[in-house]
Amino acid sequence: MGVNTSGRTGLDIFRDIASQVGGNSHLTLDEETAFKQFAKGGYFSGGVRMVGEQGPELEATGPSRIFSREQTAEMFRDPELANEVRNLRSEVAGLRTENAQLQANNNKYTKRSYDLYRKWDVDGQPPVRT
Repeated sequence: MGVNTSGRTGLDIFRDIASQVGGNSHLTLDEETAFKQFAKGGYFSGGVRMVGEQGPELEATGPSRIFSREQTAEMFRDPELANEVRNLRSEVAGLRTENAQLQANNNKYTKRSYDLYRKWDVDGQPPVRT
């Protein structure tokens, strides 16, 4: 719709969208909700809010906790958290390697089964052994 969302409040974005559809929008945003901003963090009781990293988008959520920029930065200054993130990255890398090995093994056995069934289609099944 060409609505600029960068650095704007949800209410401003909402009003721009409504003006583009000629004021015939079926969406409503009450003034109390419209002015709720979470730059300082806080609790969001849930409902509909305007987001828009790539243009105007409506988000419908349940209750959530929002951390401010300062609170988030403080969390990542914690050396224990930084260490834990490093450990998680290492674990994920190991899991990806293990997953790749399992997929390779699975592909190998799937190919063997395919080849066997293909052979049976051409030659017929082997005789029953007693």
